[in-house]
Amino acid sequence: MTKPMLSSFLALLRNEPAETIPWVGDITYWITGRECDGTADPAWQTEEGYLRLHNSLGVMPYYYYPKFLAG
Repeated sequence: MTKPMLSSFLALLRNEPAETIPWVGDITYWITGRECDGTADPAWQTEEGYLRLHNSLGVMPYYYYPKFLAG
């Protein structure tokens, strides 16, 4: 997560003004589309790769927690 987005998110939690509007993008549909057309990075299936993808796009990750739960 980019520093301005993280600091803005934390400021909002403290009920303070935010520097930017944190955008939490649910891009799972886009990722699924990329998987279907064969252009997805296999790393996106790992939590670390999922986080790197969101960071590279400048959005806060939207977690579908069961995806990363072991078991």
